[in-house]
Amino acid sequence: MNTMNTLRRPAFSLTEMLCVMALLAVIGLIMAMLLRETLDVEQVQAAGFERMLQRNALADQFRADVAQAEETLAEWRDFKSGAGTLILEKSKDSHVVYRWHEGALQRQSFEADRAVERTLPVGGPEIGVEFVAAESKLVRLRLRTLRAGKAAPGWTVEIAAALKGDAP
Repeated sequence: MNTMNTLRRPAFSLTEMLCVMALLAVIGLIMAMLLRETLDVEQVQAAGFERMLQRNALADQFRADVAQAEETLAEWRDFKSGAGTLILEKSKDSHVVYRWHEGALQRQSFEADRAVERTLPVGGPEIGVEFVAAESKLVRLRLRTLRAGKAAPGWTVEIAAALKGDAP
């Protein structure tokens, strides 16, 4: 009988163990990369959802103000209507002024002697605002993508509302 064969027990060789460890390391690296990409996608989706909520809140506020307004004015106090300013007259002592100024959309509400100002979010610094008050009772607020401070072709959101809530 061969004593050498009886003393050997079956086991993995060092080479086999190194191959398995290398394979586990590669699988771990791939899983880490997939996890990172998944988290990046989740962050982008969350930011997009937040922008959508901001645009919806802006649209709701704008539509409510325009629906309550009797008319748009060309001038009122120190304000003049234009692409960056919209003046809404709710009544003789109640006005709302939307003003795009220095990259921020400001909403100023004037009730008798009381003025309330707040900045409305538009979705980021790369967004520009423009107002269009047509001859009809339809008023539009446009959100555009900006590149180098100028409107770029591509993404545009237009929010329309009718004065007094009436369709033109």
